[in-house]
Amino acid sequence: ELLMGKILVPLGIENPVHASVWNKLISRPLPSISIIPGTYGDVGIEARGWIPSYTDAKLRYHLYVVNGMGDNDSDNIYEQNALKRARDNNNNKAVGSQIGILPIKGLEIGCSAYFAKWDDKDKNDTFILGPHFIYDKEPVEIRSEYVFQRIENANGLNSGNADLESFYIQGAYKLSKLKLNDFLKKWEVVTRYDQIDNEDGVSSLKQGNVPAGKSEDRFSFGLIFRPQEWLQFKTEYMYRDNKNDKDDNALAAQAVVNW
Repeated sequence: ELLMGKILVPLGIENPVHASVWNKLISRPLPSISIIPGTYGDVGIEARGWIPSYTDAKLRYHLYVVNGMGDNDSDNIYEQNALKRARDNNNNKAVGSQIGILPIKGLEIGCSAYFAKWDDKDKNDTFILGPHFIYDKEPVEIRSEYVFQRIENANGLNSGNADLESFYIQGAYKLSKLKLNDFLKKWEVVTRYDQIDNEDGVSSLKQGNVPAGKSEDRFSFGLIFRPQEWLQFKTEYMYRDNKNDKDDNALAAQAVVNW
């Protein structure tokens, strides 16, 4: 299948399923808001599909060329508006891929990769690498991803390379398979641990609210109630360990209607 125009870039496993209908918690994992731009869409070309085999194993692939992150005159990659790319800021095109191997039903092991020049003068490189793991076989779902980004001169001219690392693991269990009454069978329990390391000091890492030279750990616990297939009620409690800063926590609720 070949797509052209504005595409939802397959960078990381969360971007294609970021909508509340599929996202089991209310918050999104740190790799998907602090390194990979949230809901990252861009203009370009994507080829995607499946490669069959003579066994039960399958190979899923996405290959793409897009304009790339960055759309203003800033010398700092994170001061650029990575979410609203109204124009391409240089002559370079970003290239990327996502590969998923499904050795057995319900299990996927894969990786995302992204390479581009991010500045107006086509001088500074950035690349993102993100291996992932998904196990989805009811009533259990486990998904995990590690995302690494290297940014050349991230904080301005001759500022040197900066490395960002972020990781999460999330598990969910549907109570529908247990010997419970009909009301309890409509619930799902979700928990997640995610972490980001900004020790290299990217000065304007705004999306994840993680200041330069700091790291953060988050622990989340959530419940999903599905009275109907098209209706979800979610609750989430999150504890944030901000290392050297004051820790905080949050409680959120959400209703999701799907049609």
